[in-house]
Amino acid sequence: MRKGNKVTRIGIGIITGRKNFINVLRMNYNDWKETGLLNNPNIEIELFIAYDLEFGSLLEKDFKKIPKEILDGINNVHLIGGAELKEMILEIHQDTGEPISNLDLIFGNHGYAKLRNSVLYCALKNKIDYLLYLDDDEYPLKVEKKSDGTLKWSKQHTLLTHLKHIQKCDITYGYKCGYVAPIPYFDIKNQIDEKTLSTFINAMKNNDTSNWDELKSIVVDDKGITYGESPKVFEREYENGGKYIWGTNLCLNLKSLGNNLPPFYNPLDARGEDGFFSTGLKDAKVLRIPVYNFHDPFLEYPDIVNGILPTEIFVHQTDEKSIKRFFATCVGWMRYKPLLLYISDRKTFGKKIQELYKQLDSSLTEISTVLQKEEFMTLKSEAEKYVGNVFKDYAEFNKVKEVWKRTIQNCNTISDEEDEIEEKLSTV
Repeated sequence: MRKGNKVTRIGIGIITGRKNFINVLRMNYNDWKETGLLNNPNIEIELFIAYDLEFGSLLEKDFKKIPKEILDGINNVHLIGGAELKEMILEIHQDTGEPISNLDLIFGNHGYAKLRNSVLYCALKNKIDYLLYLDDDEYPLKVEKKSDGTLKWSKQHTLLTHLKHIQKCDITYGYKCGYVAPIPYFDIKNQIDEKTLSTFINAMKNNDTSNWDELKSIVVDDKGITYGESPKVFEREYENGGKYIWGTNLCLNLKSLGNNLPPFYNPLDARGEDGFFSTGLKDAKVLRIPVYNFHDPFLEYPDIVNGILPTEIFVHQTDEKSIKRFFATCVGWMRYKPLLLYISDRKTFGKKIQELYKQLDSSLTEISTVLQKEEFMTLKSEAEKYVGNVFKDYAEFNKVKEVWKRTIQNCNTISDEEDEIEEKLSTV
């Protein structure tokens, strides 16, 4: 466990491939100013921005256009691109002797898991106490639906709310509203049978605890839109192999987690990095806290950053754009579900995979027909492929954890030694 500092050092981690991260950053910056965090002499805020040039075909200069007001108002900005990652990996290799091929398993500038790990390591190296992950398509706002159907918007003090709770635990994470899951609206009266839809959704979902009745209220009743509520703080329990969290609106107590901090991971070309991270939190204290971010994955509400709030939220019908994104998400789900099932309970793995195949067999034909996209029929072959890879992926996941643990132990040891030297010098 790293020694505490007199000044609390806060890191803001953003994984991005889109210019919109500037808008998200600007809204959060204004909130830090409004809540007094920027003027607090006991707090330092640093940005860690890891960018993926492949995601949106952007240039490095696009991620360096941070407004001067923000640069002047915070303590430091760390841009993590290809050159910075190569330098970081080489430095770790030289310090520890860890083979570069091993370090390439956990760090990189493409893929969410490697990008998140890169931010996390840089935060540790810079002696950050608390690291808050934000996404480039989520705004610090909550939207609720009133009884008359109109919308109520409210500002969310994301960072301040996390800081109020993170000192009492290891991890805090909040809620999303807006388009939480990329599931288009289905009309179960005229478009598709509810049993077929629920079977398909259950095949896609992973180790969270939500059931169809809960999902139905979002997917069908609210037409794919999640509205904010008034939840209480609660401690996440260990179930289904993990303490499952979001990968954003997520704050890590780097002081208390220390060398027990797990890495993010996903199988090749899959997602689920927050799910695999969650499997390493058995002994961590995880709190879910009442703070929302509005998720706008298609960036349909650009005026939000200027304070112009929508009077209605568009329903994503089964149009081409929504279906394309939904299919891509389903592929990602199918690619990481087998390994997550295997990690959570190897004894029931075979039974759960047979149940998955049965669910796909009984739903894919109708789903493909309703959405007029034959590619949905390939989801079973995707599942079969990654079931076939599960032992290889499991071995790689364990290797990633081993390499990560050695890497952060070395980083934390160096930090502790530097702290001791600084403490001795301060008494001279």
